[in-house]
Amino acid sequence: MLLMGIIALKLATDHHLTDPVLPPGWLPTRIVVSVAIPICPGVLLAQALHRERGFRLLYRVLGWKWSAPLMLVAMLACLAPASPPWLVVFPVTTALIGACVVREDNGLACLLRPKPVAFVGTVSYRMYLLNSFCVRGVRAVLQRFG
Repeated sequence: MLLMGIIALKLATDHHLTDPVLPPGWLPTRIVVSVAIPICPGVLLAQALHRERGFRLLYRVLGWKWSAPLMLVAMLACLAPASPPWLVVFPVTTALIGACVVREDNGLACLLRPKPVAFVGTVSYRMYLLNSFCVRGVRAVLQRFG
């Protein structure tokens, strides 16, 4: 519930609905604005899968062998428009990830198991984890030089 509230607050802040309460430039506003909404559904998915009740519920929906290919097709359909509706894209993408992780022998496993694909996944995740750290470090150094 807290994360969903943070997402709602972030959206309200992005549309300047919170300006009287959270003025632009104020530290709490900067914290809210820094929330990366695309990551939030993944966090919610991880939390749900971590609990037995959530796992059982999601397995009923995403645990079919054909769930992962179906979610891949749904995601590709969402991305077809020039400006995809992110309120649809994020949950569908999250469902695709859930369908791939809730069941090891999912319908896309044959595409995800080869060593080169697994290696690319490992490297890209490491890059993702280091990205913010590197960007902030470089900005801090460059700011000192003007």
